[in-house]
Amino acid sequence: MKYFEFARSANKFFDTQQPWITRTADQTACKNTLYQCVQIIANLAVLLYPFLPFSSEKVCGWLGISSKWEKQSVSAGYLLPEVEILFQRIDKKVIEAETEKLSGQI
Repeated sequence: MKYFEFARSANKFFDTQQPWITRTADQTACKNTLYQCVQIIANLAVLLYPFLPFSSEKVCGWLGISSKWEKQSVSAGYLLPEVEILFQRIDKKVIEAETEKLSGQI
């Protein structure tokens, strides 16, 4: 699915830009990286709404945007309300065990 390729490329952008480093070394670059990532997140929430409606609705609420099928934009300097983790990380051992179970069923 192209949406997830786009999300992976956004993760790569975030990792490449290293805002945890530029936050002290180059604040302008850090702010730009975070701004771009927030815009990507906002629009991914809209794109993924048909597949992940509850999670997308939370993200749209946090960012103060509509889930309407159109380009969304979050204003620079927007202060997030208190947010929560959307998805719990799944331990790799659990993934491996489930994959083995599925492989045995094929």
